[in-house]
Amino acid sequence: MRHRADHRYKFFATSLGLSLCLVLFACCTGRRTGTAHELVIGARADDYIIEPLKSKLGMYPLNVQICEPLVRINSDYEIEPLLATAWEQRGDTWRFFLRPGVVFSDGQPFTSAAVKYTFDRLVRGDRAGTYQHVYLDENSVRVVDDLTVDITPARPNERLLEQIGHANYGIVAPGNEPANAPVGTGPFKLTEYRRGELIAVERNERYWGGRAPLDRLTFRFLPDDTTRVLALQAGEVGMILDAPREQAAALRTQAGMRVVEAPVGRVASIFLNVHGNAPHDLLANKNVRRALALAINRRALIEQVWEGNGELVAAIGPRAMLGTHDALIVGFAYDPQEAARLLTQAGWTPGADGVRVQGGRRLSLTLIGWTEFDTATLEFVQAQLASIGVELRLAKSPDTASYQARLEAGEFDLDLEGPNQNDANPMFLPPLRFYSKSSGKTIRYFAPGGRFDEIIEAGLAATTRDEVMRRSAEAQRLLTDEEVIVIPLAGLKRIYALRADVQGFIPHPSLLNQRWDTISFER
Repeated sequence: MRHRADHRYKFFATSLGLSLCLVLFACCTGRRTGTAHELVIGARADDYIIEPLKSKLGMYPLNVQICEPLVRINSDYEIEPLLATAWEQRGDTWRFFLRPGVVFSDGQPFTSAAVKYTFDRLVRGDRAGTYQHVYLDENSVRVVDDLTVDITPARPNERLLEQIGHANYGIVAPGNEPANAPVGTGPFKLTEYRRGELIAVERNERYWGGRAPLDRLTFRFLPDDTTRVLALQAGEVGMILDAPREQAAALRTQAGMRVVEAPVGRVASIFLNVHGNAPHDLLANKNVRRALALAINRRALIEQVWEGNGELVAAIGPRAMLGTHDALIVGFAYDPQEAARLLTQAGWTPGADGVRVQGGRRLSLTLIGWTEFDTATLEFVQAQLASIGVELRLAKSPDTASYQARLEAGEFDLDLEGPNQNDANPMFLPPLRFYSKSSGKTIRYFAPGGRFDEIIEAGLAATTRDEVMRRSAEAQRLLTDEEVIVIPLAGLKRIYALRADVQGFIPHPSLLNQRWDTISFER
């Protein structure tokens, strides 16, 4: 059938801090020279990969709209046409009808050849053929004519359409290597990239869609939360991404500034290493895992540490991806007494210092986590587990690379993450991180196998979206309620702080799908 679009750390800046900020930053909030408008945005760390064939510069993890995928994911996680105006499924093959009259920012025409070049490049950059590459191989893409292209995954994939809206599948010009400078069809084109410092884009005057109001956007990489806030308060940037949850209330009270939140697009969750080697083997016991889940007061975390900037959830992803089937997942109430009872039942008794012991071994666990989670959040979890006799060591990584290395090596018991729902596939996260047949480097620590894999395979083969949602909910219920391999803490709302004269910004639940071509300055 052919488809068309229907479609509790309060922050106070001292004068010394502001002075330092003025020295650190040299660019203004919005430059206006004649008709030239530039917005400077404070972003997190520069995590771009710039290795040839694997580079997604400008696309992932910060998508600055240089390149566009075939379809767009709207704020309700529905698929809309973009470079493809229509599509149809023919057995295992998806046929896409491309938008005519589109050119790349360098003037090359956009045709099926660019789609084939882009997807073939993805395959060459990932010979393992991982889940996120939608089961492509070198024979998957076939040019039918200039504006018609067939994509046939190496194995049947009912979710392909929902996956390729991910920025990873942004189309690049034939022969282009994004590691050098991405050339796309988007509303902006690259003007400058300085590793670890900034990425700057300017309006693409050849863009097929509406003209972007701003001439230039500069994203400055400011990994430290305090530095980003200081830069905004000093007027050195006009907007910051991921404003710290614990500082949002203070920012809302400042004149000439506003704070906006995106709908929940991800969930802060603790992943439990259930297949670890000693000394990280204590969570093989389900009663111990269940005790940890019962010991954490999620409401207190949201209200006391995050100052209300979170949402109680039971699933490991946004509710929008499960529909009414979200009710299948119950989650855990806060019950430290029951948690203590379960630990005693598992043979762990309180030691002289309050930490439980068994056979001379202390119930001591190691927590790692994404660098975005502040010390207050980690210490909150630590204190909650201490109340039931669990010693939690905090191994905070200085950067993403260090964290990833420790995660892949299995040097942890608990892993605090905030995975994003970046495509429209309800089966995105469960297979990616927990399916035993996935090729991910950390699957071996979390995969339950057995019935979970059967649910995943049924979901991947399902032909209706409602059935996929149901299977995803069943898989998540097994992960959380039954096996306790994941402990969801709270739904996260991305928080943005911006100057009052910055208009037209509409936050998307997925940062990766955020649009910047709607932003303007108030006149």
